[in-house]
Amino acid sequence: MLMGQNVRLRGLERPDLPAVVRWFADPEVRARLARVELISLAEEERWFDALLRSTTEIVFAIEALDPAGDVAGEARFVGTCGLHRIDWRNRSAVLGIVIGDIDNRHRGTGTEAVRCLLRHAFDSLGLYRVELEVLVDNVPAVGCYERLGFITEGVRVGARFQQGRFVDLRLMRLLVTEWHDSSSKPSSKPSSKPSSKASSKASSKASSKPSSKASSKASSSSSSKASSKRARSP
Repeated sequence: MLMGQNVRLRGLERPDLPAVVRWFADPEVRARLARVELISLAEEERWFDALLRSTTEIVFAIEALDPAGDVAGEARFVGTCGLHRIDWRNRSAVLGIVIGDIDNRHRGTGTEAVRCLLRHAFDSLGLYRVELEVLVDNVPAVGCYERLGFITEGVRVGARFQQGRFVDLRLMRLLVTEWHDSSSKPSSKPSSKPSSKASSKASSKASSKPSSKASSKASSSSSSKASSKRARSP
């Protein structure tokens, strides 16, 4: 079991499959996935049987914990994530994720789940490269991956036919060295308010220099997915 902040990853189990089938019946979920067809429970069970025998696929169930992160408390199964097409010789894999539970979308659950998965991929499995493909217009997913350190390598123009049109896919990658660099840096999320230190400094400047210049100082200090069938993007 892999623990994160308000999220934990555990092995996917057969009783989880009916929920996955329900999620895939949601057009909003399928619109973000490499697979757009509906899926039956029988098909999902066949895929699960193959997963149990596979040495190149690792899939986890994502569970959302209560805000206190209480492991003993009730956990809710909200999605799946995994490493696909693992190449053990070249130490690479394709990342996929889906948040099927509608109440846990756009709440940071996917970002934290991917962070846990990357920690496992690089620190436990010894992988060197993790890549993914994501729809270019899936802005929330792209932002999630960029915050975690992923870099865009290119765009596959018209690579997927979906909902009556050809759409572009963004190819993104993260190397283990880039992961360690991004993990050691503070969050790049901009703060809505200047820090107390910046405010104090701006206030001090305002007392000795014209207000327009002090205002400028304060302003500057306060601003600053997968070709695999099972690979999924949030």
